[in-house]
Amino acid sequence: MSQTPSPESSPAASPDVFPSVTSDAWAELVRTELKGKDPASLFAITRHGYRLHPVYRAEDLPAGIDSAPGEAPFVRGGLPVADVPEAVPHVVLQRHVDSDRDTLRDAINEDVTGGVTGLWLEPRLCGISSPEGMETILGDIDVRTLRRLAVDGCSDGAGRLTMTRAWLDARGVDPGEVALSLRVDPLGSLLRDGALPGSLDDALDSAADLVRTCISELPAAVPLTLTAGPIDAGGGSLLHSIGWLLANAAWLLRGLEARGLSPAQVAPRIELHLPLGRDVFAGIAAVRATRLVWHRLMSLCGIDSPAPARIHADCATTAAASQDPWTNALRTSTQVFAGMVGGADAITAAPWDLPLGIPESGPRRLARNTHFVLGEEAHVARIADPAGGSFHVEDLTAELARAGWAALRSIEAKGGAAEALTSGWIKERLDSTWHERVHDAGAHKEEVLGASIYPNADAVVPPRRPHPFADVSGLRGVSIGRLPFRPDADAHQGDV
Repeated sequence: MSQTPSPESSPAASPDVFPSVTSDAWAELVRTELKGKDPASLFAITRHGYRLHPVYRAEDLPAGIDSAPGEAPFVRGGLPVADVPEAVPHVVLQRHVDSDRDTLRDAINEDVTGGVTGLWLEPRLCGISSPEGMETILGDIDVRTLRRLAVDGCSDGAGRLTMTRAWLDARGVDPGEVALSLRVDPLGSLLRDGALPGSLDDALDSAADLVRTCISELPAAVPLTLTAGPIDAGGGSLLHSIGWLLANAAWLLRGLEARGLSPAQVAPRIELHLPLGRDVFAGIAAVRATRLVWHRLMSLCGIDSPAPARIHADCATTAAASQDPWTNALRTSTQVFAGMVGGADAITAAPWDLPLGIPESGPRRLARNTHFVLGEEAHVARIADPAGGSFHVEDLTAELARAGWAALRSIEAKGGAAEALTSGWIKERLDSTWHERVHDAGAHKEEVLGASIYPNADAVVPPRRPHPFADVSGLRGVSIGRLPFRPDADAHQGDV
């Protein structure tokens, strides 16, 4: 049996074994292979507006990327290398919506027993409006053991907080011992529902009161979660999502500053909800780019040494397919992977049957275990910024940051996020991008496994109970009309 020779006995390779290849030599070889065509023909423009290179080189690295993990502007993550946890550093935040309370209670218990560390509940979708209602679905759970309990505030964050605190008091639990999140977002609710119960000034007043309450009584609570979910569901790309999050934050910070709360007080109590699509590299870069531009925005707001952005990565509804839905499990894996590699603080994994209706036990189990297989078996998150140094990812991060900032400036030029939204400008942009996406999918330019490519015509889609639907007809305040073309529209709606 032969043995591998030791390094000492192996002859050293001469320097000319692997001669250096210049860019000009590579381009000339490409011209030969392309029969004289310009190598530039190999470049492509993605849906995100990114110029995709056929080959990335060291000279493609953007300037200013030499910061370490845990250092501003936090493109490499908010934690220094020594503080990176062993397995699953992010909050495993699973979303639950069901108007059948017994079924909902069983599903929540399954997820918590199965290892999730955070619950994301939407009371209006579940028909819950009282402490007794919360007890019916959470009575078996010690919520103090969760890293996050998110009770979606929609357009009534103060009411949801009052309800949650009353329920905790009845159980003898100090609300300060619970990692509460209320996910209040006035403009996000307006964009999603098409209306608010009052004016935008009323919404800002309520948000200011909520933030003050959290500062004085619940310092660990996160009252505000600005979402790009409706932007993605309306057809927007990642650059639109990043730009909207920044513009929404700028509007909110200005509004709350006018009500006596400084940006330094408000910014640490904001979370950014970023849906990720099928492109794994774009997802990784988007999480990194969001931290980069958030730091820039906070610095311009006059905050000294701003903290890194708190990012909740989610699975984009537009990435899932109702045809051959089992392929969605693959998409969820790549989306969770992108969130982990990008360094998201919380990640939600979508069950593969979510587009069909309320997910069942098996798909939910597969979704939550995606976190643990990637984190505890593949050890994806044990490395700080594992994609750092990749010529492609670094270039894409810088490009998404630039494009997202340009989107922010475009919205600001229209008078800010609220004016751009209520004037219809945002809706027009989304309508245009959605029609473009539909056309590209139909022309097979945007490939969707199981739908636009390799469709399984014989697939029998399993039935699911429908998602709860929101009746927003009673909202009598500011109104913009609901966005058309929204897949899975009912999955994020419920009674006000």
